Amino acid sequence: MPIVNNIPTLPSVEETSVPAPAARLDATHATIKLTIEGQETDIFVPYKEFSTGSKGFYASEKVTMRDDTGRRYQCGFTITRINSKHE
Repeated sequence: MPIVNNIPTLPSVEETSVPAPAARLDATHATIKLTIEGQETDIFVPYKEFSTGSKGFYASEKVTMRDDTGRRYQCGFTITRINSKHE
């Protein structure tokens, strides 16, 4: 893990542009395209109604690198629709 100013840094995660929520997120799932150390993977994020009453998408996944290192990462995704508790 690289260290910058005495602080360990995580591998870069490339941001992706997400079209309008209706086009990218449907009622059943979202798909997140994730790049870690130059390797791309898609993460399936299912729909969830949270205990707070808000609605959105949630997943927690373990990702294993497909190279000789076999390094593993745990990734968590929470996508909450703003004001969805009041719908």
